[in-house]
Amino acid sequence: MTNAKKKWVAFKGNSTVPASVLKVEEDVKANAGEPILLPGDYAAHVIALRIAAECAAPKSKKAPATKAKADPLVDAQKTVEAAQRKLDGLAQGSDDHTAAAKDFETATAALAALKPAS
Repeated sequence: MTNAKKKWVAFKGNSTVPASVLKVEEDVKANAGEPILLPGDYAAHVIALRIAAECAAPKSKKAPATKAKADPLVDAQKTVEAAQRKLDGLAQGSDDHTAAAKDFETATAALAALKPAS
Protein backbone atom coordinates (compact mmCIF):
# COMPACT_ATOMS: atom_id res chain seq x y z
CA MET A 1 0.00 0.00 0.00
CA THR A 2 1.41 3.40 -0.96
CA ASN A 3 1.32 6.46 1.18
CA ALA A 4 -0.01 9.32 -0.96
CA LYS A 5 0.36 11.91 1.79
CA LYS A 6 3.23 14.32 1.32
CA LYS A 7 5.79 15.10 4.01
CA TRP A 8 8.28 17.87 4.58
CA VAL A 9 11.83 16.57 4.97
CA ALA A 10 15.26 18.14 5.22
CA PHE A 11 18.20 16.26 3.76
CA LYS A 12 21.32 15.97 5.92
CA GLY A 13 23.54 16.74 2.94
CA ASN A 14 23.02 18.22 -0.50
CA SER A 15 20.90 15.77 -2.50
CA THR A 16 19.11 15.39 -5.78
CA VAL A 17 15.48 14.28 -5.91
CA PRO A 18 14.70 12.42 -9.15
CA ALA A 19 12.26 14.14 -11.49
CA SER A 20 10.12 10.98 -11.64
CA VAL A 21 9.50 11.17 -7.87
CA LEU A 22 8.20 14.74 -8.02
CA LYS A 23 6.58 14.27 -11.43
CA VAL A 24 8.44 17.20 -12.96
CA GLU A 25 10.67 17.47 -16.01
CA GLU A 26 14.06 17.89 -14.29
CA ASP A 27 15.70 16.55 -11.14
CA VAL A 28 15.45 18.90 -8.17
CA LYS A 29 18.51 19.83 -6.13
CA ALA A 30 17.88 19.94 -2.37
CA ASN A 31 20.35 21.79 -0.17
CA ALA A 32 21.29 20.41 3.23
CA GLY A 33 18.80 21.43 5.92
CA GLU A 34 16.40 23.05 3.46
CA PRO A 35 12.80 21.79 3.76
CA ILE A 36 11.38 20.09 0.68
CA LEU A 37 7.92 18.56 0.23
CA LEU A 38 8.12 14.95 -0.95
CA PRO A 39 5.58 12.21 -1.64
CA GLY A 40 4.99 10.15 1.51
CA ASP A 41 6.60 6.92 0.24
CA TYR A 42 9.76 8.64 -0.94
CA ALA A 43 9.94 10.71 2.24
CA ALA A 44 9.64 7.55 4.35
CA HIS A 45 12.35 5.93 2.21
CA VAL A 46 14.93 8.73 2.62
CA ILE A 47 14.12 8.99 6.34
CA ALA A 48 14.62 5.21 6.74
CA LEU A 49 17.99 5.51 4.95
CA ARG A 50 18.87 8.28 7.42
CA ILE A 51 19.80 10.71 4.69
CA ALA A 52 16.94 13.01 5.62
CA ALA A 53 14.77 13.83 8.61
CA GLU A 54 11.16 14.91 8.82
CA CYS A 55 10.82 18.62 9.46
CA ALA A 56 8.24 21.37 9.72
CA ALA A 57 7.01 23.26 6.69
CA PRO A 58 9.06 26.39 5.99
CA LYS A 59 7.69 29.64 7.32
CA SER A 60 6.35 31.93 4.65
CA LYS A 61 8.64 34.75 3.71
CA LYS A 62 6.97 38.08 4.13
CA ALA A 63 7.98 41.00 2.02
CA PRO A 64 10.21 43.33 3.96
CA ALA A 65 8.35 46.27 5.41
CA THR A 66 8.98 49.38 3.42
CA LYS A 67 10.18 52.27 5.46
CA ALA A 68 8.06 55.35 5.04
CA LYS A 69 9.95 58.23 3.52
CA ALA A 70 10.85 60.82 6.09
CA ASP A 71 9.23 64.19 5.66
CA PRO A 72 11.84 66.83 6.53
CA LEU A 73 9.12 69.35 7.43
CA VAL A 74 7.46 66.95 9.87
CA ASP A 75 10.83 66.01 11.36
CA ALA A 76 11.75 69.68 11.80
CA GLN A 77 8.38 70.39 13.45
CA LYS A 78 8.93 67.52 15.88
CA THR A 79 12.40 68.88 16.69
CA VAL A 80 10.91 72.31 17.44
CA GLU A 81 8.25 70.77 19.67
CA ALA A 82 10.84 68.71 21.57
CA ALA A 83 13.04 71.78 22.03
CA GLN A 84 10.02 73.75 23.29
CA ARG A 85 9.15 71.04 25.85
CA LYS A 86 12.74 70.97 27.07
CA LEU A 87 12.83 74.74 27.31
CA ASP A 88 9.54 74.85 29.23
CA GLY A 89 10.88 72.38 31.78
CA LEU A 90 13.93 74.44 32.74
CA ALA A 91 14.26 77.36 35.12
CA GLN A 92 14.63 80.66 33.33
CA GLY A 93 18.09 82.21 33.62
CA SER A 94 19.93 78.93 34.22
CA ASP A 95 22.76 77.78 31.95
CA ASP A 96 20.61 74.83 30.83
CA HIS A 97 17.75 77.20 29.95
CA THR A 98 20.10 79.38 27.90
CA ALA A 99 21.41 76.34 25.98
CA ALA A 100 17.86 75.02 25.46
CA ALA A 101 16.74 78.43 24.20
CA LYS A 102 19.56 78.42 21.67
CA ASP A 103 18.56 74.88 20.56
CA PHE A 104 14.95 76.07 20.21
CA GLU A 105 16.00 79.05 18.08
CA THR A 106 18.13 76.81 15.85
CA ALA A 107 15.27 74.31 15.41
CA THR A 108 12.80 77.11 14.68
CA ALA A 109 15.13 78.61 12.05
CA ALA A 110 15.58 75.18 10.42
CA LEU A 111 11.80 74.72 10.29
CA ALA A 112 11.31 78.20 8.81
CA ALA A 113 13.88 77.43 6.11
CA LEU A 114 11.93 74.30 5.10
CA LYS A 115 8.53 75.98 4.90
CA PRO A 116 7.55 77.22 1.45
CA ALA A 117 7.42 80.98 1.00
CA SER A 118 3.91 82.41 1.25
